[in-house]
Amino acid sequence: GIAAALDNLMSAVLSSAMPQSKPASSSNPMLLHRLLLAGGGLSVFLLMDFFSAYSDQLMLLTLQHLRMLLLALPIAVIIGIGLGILIHNRPEFSTLTLLFVSFLMTIPSIALFGLLIPALAPMGMGVGVAPAVIALVLYSLLPIVRNTYVGLNEIPNPVVRAAKGLGMTDWQVMRRIKLPLAMPAILTGVRVASVLGVG
Repeated sequence: GIAAALDNLMSAVLSSAMPQSKPASSSNPMLLHRLLLAGGGLSVFLLMDFFSAYSDQLMLLTLQHLRMLLLALPIAVIIGIGLGILIHNRPEFSTLTLLFVSFLMTIPSIALFGLLIPALAPMGMGVGVAPAVIALVLYSLLPIVRNTYVGLNEIPNPVVRAAKGLGMTDWQVMRRIKLPLAMPAILTGVRVASVLGVG
């Protein structure tokens, strides 16, 4: 009974999907159906049919998601690198900061939206882009802060002492020595944050 119903359903779908200019015999849809089932291609066929039917909506939603990611990622980069710079020489703050951004990653997205929507509702931003962007920023902080902190702390002390021996200030050492040397680690954190944001 179930097999016959599936055969009838697939025959109807395949016959409607086939071009009208090339009529097929009554056995061809059933043969293609059996080939799809035997080769595991039934799900691929149905997925292609789904993408074909909803391509416009899928493209619109994808662009909306990318727009929110492009809004959130620069904010997360500025906050994350800034926090990493502030805590890299302060062990008493670094532990608490890393624990806090790690804790943010453990909050389920539904719970986070449940907290953000009532908080933003008085400002007229309870539902929409604003809570989604804030959530993406919070979820993106951990890899950026951690990689900035690790990258800055892995710079050899003799390099820093040599720069200070040349008369550089702390800001010049950070801008000309530390940040360029830590940039590979920072960019890795940004890449991980972008992947998390897409997911």
